Amino acid sequence: MAENLTQLHGRLEALRKEYERYFMGLEKRPPHAEKERVIRAIKLFDPGGNSVDRFKHRNLVQRLVTFQQYWTRIERAMEAGTYRREVARADYREQVAKRDPIAQRGQKRSPTGQGRSSGVSSVGQAADDFLKSLDTARSSRSDSMAKIAMRGQTTPSSRNKNES
Repeated sequence: MAENLTQLHGRLEALRKEYERYFMGLEKRPPHAEKERVIRAIKLFDPGGNSVDRFKHRNLVQRLVTFQQYWTRIERAMEAGTYRREVARADYREQVAKRDPIAQRGQKRSPTGQGRSSGVSSVGQAADDFLKSLDTARSSRSDSMAKIAMRGQTTPSSRNKNES
């Protein structure tokens, strides 16, 4: 009996992963058929007279109900267009379409980089500027780090302060 409960738990966990893949957009269709098979298997399971198995079965049923409510809520939000991941993805696509006329027409870019908008080169320039600022910050930090001495030892600049 305990083996069957662990198998059911594993099937429910696999179903949860499939739904997460669907919600992330990796799968095009929700796993409704697998969901029905798991629901049927959990409901048909008979824990018998063993109180431990009954307890585990009740927990498994409750976990299934919780997942069903979550999945229904997320699917409803996706259909309404208010699901956060879907809204963010749609906003991104809209911004790309405004910036890049080639993407707006649905054409693919060439692998040589032709057809890129001028915004891409400005992003590259901004990245180069940022990396240069990190290099200058690192060199100035290493100068300040050289002034720090080990505990109990004094640096030449701290001696001058103590003598004054």
